[in-house]
Amino acid sequence: SPRFRASRRLEGRARLVWVGIGLVELSWAAANVVWAWYELVLHEDVPTPSAADWLYSAALLIGLTAVAAGLLPLIHGRSGALRALLDVVLVGGALLFVSWSVVLAAMLADDRANVVQTITWLYPALGVTASTVALTTMTRVPARSRLPWLLVGAGFLVGAGADTVWAYANVTGGFAAGGMLDPFWIAAYGT
Repeated sequence: SPRFRASRRLEGRARLVWVGIGLVELSWAAANVVWAWYELVLHEDVPTPSAADWLYSAALLIGLTAVAAGLLPLIHGRSGALRALLDVVLVGGALLFVSWSVVLAAMLADDRANVVQTITWLYPALGVTASTVALTTMTRVPARSRLPWLLVGAGFLVGAGADTVWAYANVTGGFAAGGMLDPFWIAAYGT
């Protein structure tokens, strides 16, 4: 993974952050192997939840942890902590509101949705949160270091958008693998 190669040139917390982003890719790849096993070998619909869901969730949690590890050393004092918290809450809250109003509210209100299916809303929520923290970090690093953070934040945001569409389709029974949504996940984890 390019993230692991990049981490070799770094030290300390920066190395930890990029190793974490590399682990996100590995977890995502393992989840896709599980998904492919169900679809291509067993010729079955992937159940929700499945081992793939645990691995996708792990990827997002690792990603959130990695980007938070990148942000924490950039916060100086109480006012800096308050500013970072407000940035994350305001931007993340706005993105979650858009996701909620466009897709998630209708999905969770649907009588056909059960508890297991509605857990899928965690994917877009975690993705939006990781994106917001990465973009908040981007605003606090030197100019020469902003592009990688922009790409990580954009990747999580694209993934959150795809996850929102998938979550809705998962509940309404309209998701089919191999559709127009798949390239967005490749873009999300490829950035």
